[in-house]
Amino acid sequence: MIGLHISKYQIYQEHYHSSIKKKYGSYNITLSFHRLDNRQVFFENEFVAVLIDGWIFNSNSYETQAEFIVNLYSKYGKEFTSYIEGQFNLFLFDKKNQDPFFVNDIFALRKHFISDGDLSISTDLKFLYSHLNSISFNDKHIKKNLNQNRLIDIEETFINEIKMIIPSSIIDFVSKSVYSTEVFSDKYSFENKRVNPSFFYDNVLKNIKKIHKDSSVLLQLSGGMDSRFLLECFVENKIDVKALIYGTLESDELKIAREVAEVTKTPYAQVEYLAEDYVTNSPSYCLDVAGLDIFVQSAFYKIKKYINKNDYKNFIFDTGIGLNNFIGGTQIEKRFKVPTNNFSKHEFDLKDNDIYTSNYRIFSQLFLRQKFHREFMEDRYSMFSYENYFLMKSIPKNYLKDYKFYSDLADISIKKSRDVNIQATMLPFHQKPSIESTAELKERELKSLKLFNQNKKLEPHNRYYSDFDMWLRSNSSWKSLINKTILSDDSLISKYVSKNIIKDLITKHNNGEKQNMRVLIRLISTELFLSETKKIITRNENNWNSNS
Repeated sequence: MIGLHISKYQIYQEHYHSSIKKKYGSYNITLSFHRLDNRQVFFENEFVAVLIDGWIFNSNSYETQAEFIVNLYSKYGKEFTSYIEGQFNLFLFDKKNQDPFFVNDIFALRKHFISDGDLSISTDLKFLYSHLNSISFNDKHIKKNLNQNRLIDIEETFINEIKMIIPSSIIDFVSKSVYSTEVFSDKYSFENKRVNPSFFYDNVLKNIKKIHKDSSVLLQLSGGMDSRFLLECFVENKIDVKALIYGTLESDELKIAREVAEVTKTPYAQVEYLAEDYVTNSPSYCLDVAGLDIFVQSAFYKIKKYINKNDYKNFIFDTGIGLNNFIGGTQIEKRFKVPTNNFSKHEFDLKDNDIYTSNYRIFSQLFLRQKFHREFMEDRYSMFSYENYFLMKSIPKNYLKDYKFYSDLADISIKKSRDVNIQATMLPFHQKPSIESTAELKERELKSLKLFNQNKKLEPHNRYYSDFDMWLRSNSSWKSLINKTILSDDSLISKYVSKNIIKDLITKHNNGEKQNMRVLIRLISTELFLSETKKIITRNENNWNSNS
């Protein structure tokens, strides 16, 4: 994992990466990285020094991006953040004033921490565990993570003594009215009392072309609206793109993804996911993403190995633009529900209390899960453009009702693959889904469950690219994981959720009385993060004690 480490402690050594080590004032700086790829990560003159972990999109070239930052700082001072776009952490040191300055991008999905005492900032959680002698879990944040599975405050962490740095961004220095809904509403036209999203679409096309200048793209393609929209934008912009399809190969989702790739004449590769792939690396994954996500993305390690073995060295890995969370999709029909946050006697409130992004249109946990892709693949998303972000965030809410904006956007943007069905689990925008009705879909799932209960034999329904709900019921490796985590005698999650409640959740899920897949995965994920963190803390405490 690449990382920028800033500390008054010893300089952090990264064993498996190349690194640049500098000392400015009282701070030791280490920037570690997998590879440079002609990307300038350090620049210094007699007045200013800067180290960059990430990408500055609007610099003239990656070869001069650090110099670009220094020039902006010389011209605008600390307000230079108004003029940079990208995904980055950077440390800037003003030699004349002996002034250190740390800044990260607006999305702040990487880990940025600062201690209350001696400064210690890092993108590597393990580094922090190794350098902070006093660490305790933040109960408030753990409860929030359990209780609100779709909304995570990115300014909070699991650790009391550490606070996440509020991102410096263009919002700090540019009038917010520039991005107000009033300004954007004037730019949309109406046809038959419905908003025409052509303004949005045209600007996204321009932004994507700018973001992916001189880049070949490896796109995660599911065949759903988000990735299909992005693929067709790439095709229209004549960007060199290949698709990567992964999951359960015979699922509805991957069948559709293959069709989309074929009709758009996009070369594609596919990687098969098995149930055990999600279990094998789940402890490492939960620790790597700081426990902010359900661990079902842990199988991505398999993708990482595949990419490393194949010739994608010069490709940018892209996972989509987040349309579903910002402007429609499955969330827009949901009613806004206020979380109860009722933790009486440290118990987890299991009521349906999600805060849906259709109301706030902010980062949900779905975006936080992508931080793993971002840190491990050194990628950049098309969504990670300030223009695209504010375009989505600033669409007036009344334009988004009843899927109209979402479906109209599909009508003007999905050209080559418009005859390919969308998944049965998503909103159809041109044709009915392959499974004709929700009732039929539920009947098929119930039949599969009954077969399992009768024969103890898994009959996947192939509705998703993974059959998590069925795997949780039947697969031995998943049962073993549950027994070792949330049902173990020394489970840490039992401080927040009683064993009786957990057992009841599992029983009702197994017999088909209630679908508890998401809450079970969330519980396992949090338990894995807590237990892996405890191991590191205990190991470091033993080392500190033996050394003292």
